[in-house]
Amino acid sequence: GGTNNPNFILLAGIAGLVAGSLSMMAGEYVSVRAQRDIFERQLEIEAWELQEEPEEELQELIQIYQAKGLTKLEAETVATRIMADPEVALDTHAREELGLDPSQLGGSPWGAAVSSFIAFALGALVPIIPYVIRLGETAFSISIILSAVCLVSVGASVCVFVACCGLF
Repeated sequence: GGTNNPNFILLAGIAGLVAGSLSMMAGEYVSVRAQRDIFERQLEIEAWELQEEPEEELQELIQIYQAKGLTKLEAETVATRIMADPEVALDTHAREELGLDPSQLGGSPWGAAVSSFIAFALGALVPIIPYVIRLGETAFSISIILSAVCLVSVGASVCVFVACCGLF
């Protein structure tokens, strides 16, 4: 914005691409790692409660199943059978009480970080392409048009995906 020198614009664009991509990568890693740590800690607490306070946990499960429409006897029968197997009990409590699926504690922090880095870098590359291929005086206008086309395309793609998958 402060110059029309294409070399400075390209340098600033590349600097922004690298800085933004690294920032997004770091933020995504921290976010996914923190979420995973929280879920793991909640499971540890639940495992401890099952070990140290099995009767209270049995009663919680009975109440959950009664709230889902089972009679007291049915809820007691189901809960007692579940509590007989510690692994099943932990899995069930995680799902029913905490709303967690222990088999899916979240993605890999590194996988999410790399994906975020790549996505940001690709998005940041679009407006600097005209400067990379040295389009001279028209680079600025082409950069704006190319960016607008990409933004509209991504937005339209998301709308089509959401509509097709019934996510709205």
